[in-house]
Amino acid sequence: HAVYVLAGIDLAEVNVQAGDVDVPLLSFKLLVPTGSVDVTLDSIRLDATNLLALDSAESLQVYIDGGTRGELDALDVPLATLNLADADALTFEFPTRTLAPELPLWLLVVGDF
Repeated sequence: HAVYVLAGIDLAEVNVQAGDVDVPLLSFKLLVPTGSVDVTLDSIRLDATNLLALDSAESLQVYIDGGTRGELDALDVPLATLNLADADALTFEFPTRTLAPELPLWLLVVGDF
């Protein structure tokens, strides 16, 4: 059963400098196709081909986007934090969530620099 990753907010041009925190870097939507069974999700893997700021960030956090589609606010639910100095692979691991066909999930990745 497939999970589609759909294009989200284009955050490709984000100016960052040392000391910046909670910088929105990537927003995307996960969608289970209509007619499919529910899908469980317990991790997300990113690499430098889809998030170029990875080389510079000290840590990254992934949030469920509470509706702002690319701006971190009080509605966003934190899923996981990745401290890049300790990471061999850029894989966010979090408690299992269930995705249903009628409930797409917007995610937001922010970084500290």
